[in-house]
Amino acid sequence: TGMAPLMIVAAVPLFNIFAVVVLTFKAHPADSSEAVKAGKGNNIKKAFVNILKNPIIIGIVLGFISSMLNMKYPAIINKTIESLAQTATPIALICIGAGFEGRKALKKIKPTIIATFIKLIGLAAVFIPVAVFLGFRNQELVAALIMLASPTTVTSYVMAKSMDNDEVLSSSIIVLTTVLSSITLTGWIFILRALGLIYSYEQKGGIVVKHIKTISNRVLKDTMKHGGCGECQTSCQSACKTSCTVGNQSCENKNN
Repeated sequence: TGMAPLMIVAAVPLFNIFAVVVLTFKAHPADSSEAVKAGKGNNIKKAFVNILKNPIIIGIVLGFISSMLNMKYPAIINKTIESLAQTATPIALICIGAGFEGRKALKKIKPTIIATFIKLIGLAAVFIPVAVFLGFRNQELVAALIMLASPTTVTSYVMAKSMDNDEVLSSSIIVLTTVLSSITLTGWIFILRALGLIYSYEQKGGIVVKHIKTISNRVLKDTMKHGGCGECQTSCQSACKTSCTVGNQSCENKNN
């Protein structure tokens, strides 16, 4: 929950701007005469207009403004927006399934496999080591992995179709990456855990053991003689006690 909104705000607008620019310049014109008439300047102007009209970018901007102004909405509006958001992906998948043509997809199997490999394996293989080198671990590393190795978003099909591009190829890539992502993401997480880059969260009584500093080799009689061990606030013994009785008290051992 902490990393996802930041990554969405930072990455999604850039991805959509790049996508709009590429789709604008690679769009298939209605006929060859139109392709001759359409100049480079016209494409640049069209790309700029398409960026301003992109609903995802508009939604992010409006949401960011609403968050910065700390605007509060009635429960019925929040519930309506939440319901619409939950139906967006299923509706897009239904559109992909309804318009999917197997024969046309098989003709584009080679670029589909190449794009799927890049999306699920290639990007993560290149940039995850960079993230590890920069010090990313645990939640941050998993968030980066999801951004790099998750399946292709269904909105790419909608954008490709609406901007007169290859919707058959985009739908094939979405289907194949969605099917294989459960295997590849599981494999990536297994590798990162095996390398010790993601902690093994072992639950015991609702406490994450990895984050608890347990004191062993302490004898109660010795702590009575010297006035405590100095590790009360970090020990698992103190974690079980209430903060009002122990956590706010100073240690009796003045040497710590």
